[in-house]
Amino acid sequence: MKNRPNIYHRYMKLPFELEAPPLFEEHGNIVRHQVLDKLKHPEVDTFLRQFGLVCVRKEAIYTPPFGKLPIHIDHHAYTEKVKINLSWGPEEGVVRWWESDIVEAHVIDGGTAHTRA
Repeated sequence: MKNRPNIYHRYMKLPFELEAPPLFEEHGNIVRHQVLDKLKHPEVDTFLRQFGLVCVRKEAIYTPPFGKLPIHIDHHAYTEKVKINLSWGPEEGVVRWWESDIVEAHVIDGGTAHTRA
């Protein structure tokens, strides 16, 4: 698996600020994941509605200082979902994209799309 250029991740200026989720207040030395679907953010809902979008999942991933998130995929299938990631931490934090050595073919609307899985 090799590191690839970032062609997906873009920065956007949101018209509001959100505080880090409670999970981030607990410091530890392991990567932790938590679903936060019950956490309310009306400003996020209002912002998304103007684009015809809704938030269906909220989650937080805590990565400790000098730690790394394991290589993973967020979703194994093609969808019409968009993902907005909010990051808290030092400026030197990094988002890495990886290219798999495994190629899979997926059929979408009668056509075949080849992707790296």
